[in-house]
Amino acid sequence: MQQPLSRTLRTTEEAGVLQQTREFFNKPRNEAKASPRPIEKFAFDEIVRLIPKGREDQTALDLGCHWGRISVWLALSYGRVIGVDFAEKAIRSAERRRNIEYFCLDLNTSADQLGQFGAVDLIVAIAVFEMIENPAALCRQLAKVAKRSCKVLVVITNRISANYVSLRIALWVSRNLLRHPRRIHNNGYSIERLEDCFTKSGFQVQEKGSIVGIPLYLVGLLPSVLQATFLKLDRLFLSLLGGSYHWICCQPKAEE
Repeated sequence: MQQPLSRTLRTTEEAGVLQQTREFFNKPRNEAKASPRPIEKFAFDEIVRLIPKGREDQTALDLGCHWGRISVWLALSYGRVIGVDFAEKAIRSAERRRNIEYFCLDLNTSADQLGQFGAVDLIVAIAVFEMIENPAALCRQLAKVAKRSCKVLVVITNRISANYVSLRIALWVSRNLLRHPRRIHNNGYSIERLEDCFTKSGFQVQEKGSIVGIPLYLVGLLPSVLQATFLKLDRLFLSLLGGSYHWICCQPKAEE
């Protein structure tokens, strides 16, 4: 049966947005770049404090690893770290360690290939699920590779945060006024909807919350000295505006 024209156009547009998303992230790491700015270090530290440390006999799976910053942190305590990303140039230039393996894999089309890595003890997905076409299907695949004791940490963008809104405005200006075709796909998922996907896939949510109250994108435009000043106000921003990101930590449900 032939698809309706409206659906065909929508599918074509979605494919274009996904391709632009890939191009947006598919950039090699600049090894000569100076140390991270205060705002970048702050966001990184807020995320990694949520990640449980591992042991030499454990395996961690880093979804959306990009340049490997989270993977390198995981490699400090986990004996084996597997970094997965769809951006080939980013993967090729990612930071290397003896116990890290990187794979270029599109979770939209090839999530079933995660099984090749065997059962894992930790799954980390930072800013990944909001860009997946079918989060429920990915949750089901993760259930197949997660050990019974596996911890899963997922961090997604808060779509009603000042950070998200300001970034979207900047992308709109770039696309419509500056004529740069820059888009980042977002499927519209909230943390509550994602929590439901994990629950239906056999996981039990143990903790959840919000992090990073300051609008990262806007503060990131400021000089480093001013960034450091805003960081001191993060708790205030978090209480007034909510977090730039939401997170959940879950684990496979115990057998009854």
